Amino acid sequence: MVSVPRLTASRFVQLALGGFCTPAVFHGVAVAPNTSHAWVVMSDTEGAYHTPDLGKSWQYQRTDMYRILYDAFFLDSLNGWACGGGGLVRHTTDGGDTWVRQNMAGPFYSYRIRFVNDSIGWATGDWATALYTTNAGNAWHFVILPYPTFPEDSVDFQGLDFQGPDTIWMVAGKPPENDTEHTHGDGFIARTTNAGDSWTRIYRDTVWDFYDVACIDARNICVVGGNDQTGQGTVLRTSDAGATWYPATVLPSAGYLRSMRFVGQDSGWACGDSGTIINTTDSGRTWNRQPTPTCSTLYDIDFADRERGMASGAGVVLTTTNGGQTWLNATPIGIAEPKPPTSPPDISLRVFNNPSRPPVRFAVSGTGTETHLAIYDASGRLIRSFTSLLSPPFSLAWNGLDLHGMPVPSGTYFARLGRSSAEACAFTLLARNWP
Repeated sequence: MVSVPRLTASRFVQLALGGFCTPAVFHGVAVAPNTSHAWVVMSDTEGAYHTPDLGKSWQYQRTDMYRILYDAFFLDSLNGWACGGGGLVRHTTDGGDTWVRQNMAGPFYSYRIRFVNDSIGWATGDWATALYTTNAGNAWHFVILPYPTFPEDSVDFQGLDFQGPDTIWMVAGKPPENDTEHTHGDGFIARTTNAGDSWTRIYRDTVWDFYDVACIDARNICVVGGNDQTGQGTVLRTSDAGATWYPATVLPSAGYLRSMRFVGQDSGWACGDSGTIINTTDSGRTWNRQPTPTCSTLYDIDFADRERGMASGAGVVLTTTNGGQTWLNATPIGIAEPKPPTSPPDISLRVFNNPSRPPVRFAVSGTGTETHLAIYDASGRLIRSFTSLLSPPFSLAWNGLDLHGMPVPSGTYFARLGRSSAEACAFTLLARNWP
């Protein structure tokens, strides 16, 4: 008799990639201004985590959507938005307890979402695109920036910031993991002064890719990014509203920079590869590295005020209450950073046709006996189990029904194949209305 337990939260966030169980990627973090409430969203599933106390405790929140999330933004402790794959935008008015879909079209990926007030918001997109709303997201409009000023095959907008409701800055770059050429930078800086009716290319760089932008005031703007070939981070700064740009002083040890956040006009932080967090107290002219307890890539950083902030990345979430002088691990449910396996498991699990309509087909390979398969939903609840299976290799079909024979809704489901000596994981996107 094989006992199949509930999938604990610490195991739930270990998603299957290539047959190994690897920690989740906390791609976006949002800290509500002047509070201790924060949220992290994951780029390898559709879920979110909420903390009311800056990482001391966490609650998993379902978004009931089978598209991944890249970023989140909260105006306060209740009102927030999240964006992700396929132009997905979701909105909450109760701190994330419930999420409502506002958009699911436009860009292939929306990487960053920001609001200038409770009505006007923008989300960046790949292929020289963006989304914007003027009514709190009740309607989102798709924007394609003009070609050839912004060539679609080179421009993936990553970061954005505002100088009021009509003036929006966006920056573009291709991440090292998605840039197969690695021969030059794809840095673009774009600006509109008429709420998106027209766009101007302010700057183009062939050495650096740009990832985020911060508008300190009407004339002073900072941009962060990195170099694909060297992995080094950079900060560019202008003091004349973009007419000229010059590099700020950054230590060579700073890794590829992916996100930036300013509180006021003088204090700012940026994060990136190899656990990099840098800080400025002089409006971005000079930056100093802050020690962190991780070497993972940090994708996002946000602050509630000058003292309280959080950073999130590959398998790790960090928190500070003293402006970054000390960063502590606050990963949800105490999940540790990954340690590479010493050897591959002797069983493996693969999903055919992902996303898939029922039946979902699994392929099992390896050696040994006493193999069982358990399927969980995104909260870790056991949905279905298969025991007394054949010895590998074999294939198995799940008809999309739960333990009580009832159809499960569309969403992300996790399969764990295991026995006493080894285990393997996989996830499937079950979409009953998938074409």
